[in-house]
Amino acid sequence: MFNQIFDDFLGEIKKGKHDFLKFDQIKLDEVSRLVKKLNDQFDYVAIIGFGASSLNTRAICSSISKKLKKTIYLDSIDELDIEEKLQSINIEKTIFFVLSKS
Repeated sequence: MFNQIFDDFLGEIKKGKHDFLKFDQIKLDEVSRLVKKLNDQFDYVAIIGFGASSLNTRAICSSISKKLKKTIYLDSIDELDIEEKLQSINIEKTIFFVLSKS
């Protein structure tokens, strides 16, 4: 049963039915330029998300051995917590990512 599902899924990928799986079409040079531009422009990263959206990102970032930009997680509705975190960064030099699993 699973072999058939897998074979069908591979067939759909080969036919181009799943755009998000076209990794061979990712233009790595463009991605590299964007990363360099963002890296030069921003000193901080703010992740806005709740539950698994924030936790998954936090887990991935913590597993990366390379030092990342100063990262804050805005994952609570506690006004004092949010205010304290935002005061610890320069908003003008911060890129914000809003995550949702919905």
